[in-house]
Amino acid sequence: MNQSLLTWQLVVLYVGSVLYYGVHFPTILAFVQEIFERGAHNRLNGILEVQSQAASMIAGGVAGILFQLIDPARVLLFVALSSLVSFALISMLSYKPRPRIAKRTVKAEGTFIGVHFIKRNVRVCLSIFVLTIPFLTLMIGNYLRPIFINSTLQADASIYGFTNMLYSLGAVAAGVLIPIMYARYGAWVAAVSSVALYTISLLLVAAIPVIGLFLMMQILHGVGNAGSRICKQNIMMAVIPNAYMGRVNGIFEAVGTGIRLLLLLLFTYSLDWIGVPFAFLITGFISLMGLLFLLRGRKVLMLETGGREEPISLKVKSS
Repeated sequence: MNQSLLTWQLVVLYVGSVLYYGVHFPTILAFVQEIFERGAHNRLNGILEVQSQAASMIAGGVAGILFQLIDPARVLLFVALSSLVSFALISMLSYKPRPRIAKRTVKAEGTFIGVHFIKRNVRVCLSIFVLTIPFLTLMIGNYLRPIFINSTLQADASIYGFTNMLYSLGAVAAGVLIPIMYARYGAWVAAVSSVALYTISLLLVAAIPVIGLFLMMQILHGVGNAGSRICKQNIMMAVIPNAYMGRVNGIFEAVGTGIRLLLLLLFTYSLDWIGVPFAFLITGFISLMGLLFLLRGRKVLMLETGGREEPISLKVKSS
């Protein structure tokens, strides 16, 4: 490693990236919900997914070239400058905040307003959280995939590069196709289809460890994970008032991070014993449980996203 980057600096970069993800994406979700009309949310979430995946592919390719040509510290400086440019462009947007929830509501519910909202809308909130399962298991898959390629498939590092490319292609396809399916057939069909594709891809990877099939399943990984994320964002924008969006989404993120860390710890200490294919099978089983929950929750998603023009409201008990 280049001597200009010390270990503590790399740790700070990693922690900063985690904090960035935890703050930036929930904020963007609430921001998009606030400044755009509800009818544009589905199409806009698909466009943002395509943009995000295309940017990731371009950034990955450019970074791979730059790391071979210049000092890594300068590459990271370029990334920081890009973030500043992004901040400047966002600050130029014409934005007028909408009126917030009444002070009486804030005083009555306080910090736990997100918890109270979830308690009053348990089933639909559980359905929304289930749509984060593909992302949770994908993060575990990012840990398992290099080991699987090396030990089970006995392939070289080039296969890992292809998996990232194919996943991005699938995610871009989801950004185009899932909004169309969502608009034509509704939230439940789009959500179930996305999670089903992702679950099938995990189970096939675990059951048939063949390089060709493994690469093909990366496309379904991309479609399933990105599709479920688009559905999750659409449903959240439809059923959660903007004033509560950040608090509720923060709870989802916190719980999801805790589950992801727990699974990483379990697989880290048990992988030598259970093997990578069985670990993939476990993640597939987790995704399957989420799929079964969505199949049983059709009426909930159809009711909350199909026949309601305004977000559901949180009733506050009078003190």
